[in-house]
Amino acid sequence: MSENSALPISIKRGFWSRIFFGSLELINDNVNKTVIVKRGKNKEFILYSEFALFIKLGEKSLVFNLKDKKLHFLHLKKKDIEAFAEKLNYDLAFLIYENYHEILNSIVRFKSVYLKDSQTEEFLLKRNILVKVFQYGEKYLLDLLTQDERYFYLEILKPEHIDYVKRIRTICEDALNVKYKEFFENAENYTLTVEQRLAVIRNNDYNLILAAAGTGKTSVIVAKALYLVVSKQAQPKDILILAYNKNAAEELRQRIKERAEKIELDVTEDFNIFTFHALGRSIIQNSKERTYLTKFEEDPKALLRWVDMWLYSYLISDPQALKLFLRLFMTHISFDSVIKRHSQDLVETKEQEIFDEELRTLNNELVKSKEEQFIANWLFLHSVPYKYEDNYVVKQRVEVGFDYRPDFHILNTNIYLEHFGIDREGNTRSDIDKETYNELILKKRELHKKYGTVLLETYSYDFTEKMIENRLHDLLVSHGVKIEAKSSEEIIKGLKKNDAFLEQLELFIKCLKAIRVDRISEEEVVNRYKNFHIPYPEYYGSFFNRLVRDYCAELEQQHAIDFDDMILKATDKIKSGTFISPWKYILIDEFQDISLARLELIKQIIAKSSGCVLNCVGDDWQAIYHFSGGKLEVTTRFSDYIGTYTLTKLEKTYRYNSSIALMAGTFIQENPEQFRKDVKAPCIDNNPHVHLLDCRDGNTYKILAEHFVKENKKFHTSLAMASKAIELIKDIKNRDPKASVAILARYNFLLTPLIKFLKNPLNSHFYDIKDYLSLQDKENIHIWTFHRAKGLEADYCILLGFSGGKFGFPSRITNSVLLDALMPQTDPYPYSEERRLFYVALTRAKKDSYIVADPLLPSVFVNEILSPKYHLDIQSSRFAYQFREIFKCPFCKNGYYELVEGRYGPYYRCTSGVICSSQPRVCEICGAPSIDKKEISICKNPNCRHAIAVCALCGRKMVLRQGPHGKFWGCTGYGLKQDACKFTQNFDRLNKILHLYNK
Repeated sequence: MSENSALPISIKRGFWSRIFFGSLELINDNVNKTVIVKRGKNKEFILYSEFALFIKLGEKSLVFNLKDKKLHFLHLKKKDIEAFAEKLNYDLAFLIYENYHEILNSIVRFKSVYLKDSQTEEFLLKRNILVKVFQYGEKYLLDLLTQDERYFYLEILKPEHIDYVKRIRTICEDALNVKYKEFFENAENYTLTVEQRLAVIRNNDYNLILAAAGTGKTSVIVAKALYLVVSKQAQPKDILILAYNKNAAEELRQRIKERAEKIELDVTEDFNIFTFHALGRSIIQNSKERTYLTKFEEDPKALLRWVDMWLYSYLISDPQALKLFLRLFMTHISFDSVIKRHSQDLVETKEQEIFDEELRTLNNELVKSKEEQFIANWLFLHSVPYKYEDNYVVKQRVEVGFDYRPDFHILNTNIYLEHFGIDREGNTRSDIDKETYNELILKKRELHKKYGTVLLETYSYDFTEKMIENRLHDLLVSHGVKIEAKSSEEIIKGLKKNDAFLEQLELFIKCLKAIRVDRISEEEVVNRYKNFHIPYPEYYGSFFNRLVRDYCAELEQQHAIDFDDMILKATDKIKSGTFISPWKYILIDEFQDISLARLELIKQIIAKSSGCVLNCVGDDWQAIYHFSGGKLEVTTRFSDYIGTYTLTKLEKTYRYNSSIALMAGTFIQENPEQFRKDVKAPCIDNNPHVHLLDCRDGNTYKILAEHFVKENKKFHTSLAMASKAIELIKDIKNRDPKASVAILARYNFLLTPLIKFLKNPLNSHFYDIKDYLSLQDKENIHIWTFHRAKGLEADYCILLGFSGGKFGFPSRITNSVLLDALMPQTDPYPYSEERRLFYVALTRAKKDSYIVADPLLPSVFVNEILSPKYHLDIQSSRFAYQFREIFKCPFCKNGYYELVEGRYGPYYRCTSGVICSSQPRVCEICGAPSIDKKEISICKNPNCRHAIAVCALCGRKMVLRQGPHGKFWGCTGYGLKQDACKFTQNFDRLNKILHLYNK
């Protein structure tokens, strides 16, 4: 190449353009997007392909950065090559910009269009191309870019080692926040928070919005729906909004309408706002199929009657079916389960199991063990009249502190049946002393021998060896007891009188619905029951398969569908293509309570739609509907069930103060399965606003108790709770007359006494609501169950029912294992759903929340929140450990003593109920429980410890008497005409024992 050769300084932009530089030829191919350098006839070098390779200048040379090498041209004039290179590079830059501006603009558009996960792969690919293009020609390309393009280059293309997807989404969020600032300030009655705006703006394929209590989740749904229309992303007809129930749907409909009018948004079409069932029905109707609702949904008792008749037909048709039904469904026991239990630990039924579960016999009696339940049922089925734990012929004690009552008394005879929990070697379960238990057996035998009664004995090993039925038969027949098996008709008639029979029918209905809604096959039912170690799983599979089949046939005969069909059939219509989804956006409220069937409906809508966006709004802390099929794991493990998503947390509450926020948040997050949230309250208050009160404290409680004693009625804990609520209402209204007050409880029956008092006070002396409640005030008093309170609020909330036991809180009522095996499984954390229910109840209050608890039957939740970390205002010393120890029952694990009024005066009984028959005396000095020993009864109050003498034979009180030989102690049963006791004790000996305690 000659140094004197003139250098061309321009490129013609056409299909072909050439620059001739001596023997160097530069060819631009716009079609194939390449720039080729040719030198001579045979040498060809790709200068630009896919990304730019710009010219660099040397001292007297040109350097072409080729794709795989550098091409040097030496010994050129500097003034010529500078001008040539500069012009050529700008021309190359323009060529590159023309070729790649579409890619660049497709990235720039994400400033106003939220980048979805489904678009990220393409986005990153385009970004990587542009990075390569720009890496050599930045200087020249920047001058060609628009302001937006230059900004995106600097923010998205140039930086290294950052999350580009997250960054571009942040840019979009910031831009849209500015663009729609006026909308966000007026979409609700207040300006939306930063969190709420993000929840509205974010538009990933799947979006999960977690809203803690009082953080404005409904506001987000309303704003999101309107924002999609305002931003022209959708029309109302394109948006599907799903609410949990009719009231919530109507509230959303009204609020969207009101806010649209407020911001002057002309919405000529209605938004599609449904409950899940209404949506399903609408889809079925649009598919030209009948949607007549079965009478079973309109009248639940009709379904109960149908199942009752179905069961009668099933049982009467086959004696074997009745036999298995009685063994499996009514007694909840089988030889296999007994053997399994005994192989682990010889135990009739562990105390906690009985405490949590009522063991009711076919004869409608509560018993203490499953083995006793089986025996009682066998006696009933074989027409043997008996009474469970009947009084013995005399008042005697073989065990300290307890009157002797044999397990079964065969009526109209002197025959008693005792069941002993021992194996053939006399071994007992691990928590019972073997020697003491076997000594009691001997004492019972001696007692029967002394009074001439017949004692028949059965043992736990009769169950393990499958001998119990034969043994019962042989024992009774050998003593002249007539045994006659009841007919099927008689048995079924007897069953219907049993309180548990109705529960069984209700259980079958729940199992029926669980199987239908999740479409569980007979084979799967069998497998699930095997996994739960339920005996005879094949029988259960067949039983429920027949029930489901006959139920579906009944619906067909009615030409009707039920609520489950609305979901199931709608899903099928979408899956088959019979119904074409018109929706581009789906907004779901209360997502934490979604069932698998409802989730499948949503997934089918998305699968059959192009680019349908899902927005799920809920709070995993408030998932309280597992019993109706809600599966919390869909929320807590969202990506596993649905896919990758964008998460937004609403953590600024508008309802309550920092005290309630701290306690509620601390309590619920003890469960590691819950999402972590840091809930902030606008009102910061270092004073505690959650108060713990004693239901047995106060004048109203005393007046109530006295009233019921006079009326000879039982005074239950629920009445004590109600009396405390009455005092609190009065106190709150005196301090804050216009305040709203809500009384909440776990169960309706705890609220019934309160409702009766508010409607009809017992008398003006005891309680007169007119003194402090005007008619207007009454209207500002609300009574809710914990479940019903969800979504509601009041200035002050009074929470009742915080006691232990089956019907306490947390509730120990558990589903039958038959139903549990068919339901979605919950997380393993203890009382996980009950904890969430407590959170719901606690966060209804705006100002103060009052927890009314029973210190004599403490809730495990109360025990937990007594910890200093909860900053609880404890208003009763009775919750102190020392006080509760006074009333703790020493004979069982969970019970506490409560004072009740009996026919012959007040006495204590154990709150554990049927599993513990302990009834201590009332201390005549301090009124605390007094526990009987062999010869004395000692007060449990450590500051009293008063002792009295008791009869070692019958347990009656001993009194000091004067005889011909001096003073002695005699039983107070001495002068009774029937069941007299003539036991005496030496005066000096017993006095020495009493003196140790009564100094």
